[in-house]
Amino acid sequence: MRKARISCCLMRSPSTDSSLHSRSETIGSSSALVIAVTLISALWTSEATARQSFDRGLSVFAPQPLPGAALAEFTTRFKAEHERRAHNVRQAALRLHGLTLSPYEKLSYNRVVGPRDEHLGYRMAPAIDRGKYVDQSGGGVCQPSSTLHAAAVLGGLEIVERFAHTWIPVYIAPGFDASVSYGVKDLVIRNSHPFEVRVAVEAVADRVTIRLFGAKARAAYTDLRTEVRSQRPFKTVVVADTTMGPGTERLELFGLDGYTVDRAVATMHSTGRTHVRKIRDDVYIPRDAIIMAGEELAPGESAAADIVNDFPTP
Repeated sequence: MRKARISCCLMRSPSTDSSLHSRSETIGSSSALVIAVTLISALWTSEATARQSFDRGLSVFAPQPLPGAALAEFTTRFKAEHERRAHNVRQAALRLHGLTLSPYEKLSYNRVVGPRDEHLGYRMAPAIDRGKYVDQSGGGVCQPSSTLHAAAVLGGLEIVERFAHTWIPVYIAPGFDASVSYGVKDLVIRNSHPFEVRVAVEAVADRVTIRLFGAKARAAYTDLRTEVRSQRPFKTVVVADTTMGPGTERLELFGLDGYTVDRAVATMHSTGRTHVRKIRDDVYIPRDAIIMAGEELAPGESAAADIVNDFPTP
């Protein structure tokens, strides 16, 4: 089967804006008092030394980029109308803002973002659990981890631990995503540069952007190359629903093809030399399309299976 190159939209020229906006957070109380406070930095051994405490929710949506030489930038989009999931995406993403990684220091996404508990500000939203969609507190936190993973690869950082999703995500190209689950699956990156790397996050209505800045510019440029090795089509499953009228149907879940994706990191040096390093392949399984019908139909009879639903992929 001929390989097909997967393309994705990257933005590599972040603006070097002015100083950071001050942060604020909302503290719920019986009187619903809202005050501005300074976030407390917490120090964890072998983790990023400057990070936010995650004992309260955040209310800042668009912090400005940090000063320094731009290393990489990556943006993913989400649907603002899915309010609970959009909230979780912003909530998790903004906990990364302002982190500083010392040379050769590791950053654990789960350690920074914290447990997906409601008292930490996360809300119930769709998430993948054991190959099924369920409502979970913190549904959607995989989108910031995927965005961070893509930026880290492009910024020349080392990926120590990373997992692909069960199904191919709809918000990022296959091979760029990073699935996380607190206490089970983590994204761990390591600053492989001999200088500090800082993380800046912009989380607005329908997108999250992660920018990486270094104390100095790099002498090499990094890219993640992905190619489809094989593709497996999804199946259509029609389920009878006696509550629906005869001849009517409803798309319950749209189908996703399965893919096996070759991945390699290419490093282009200022001398003109290019080094390509093969990394672990990703395998995404097919996801069946589910059609609810007023009367039983044979698989493939329904046109609804080809509709692209709005249902978000965590």
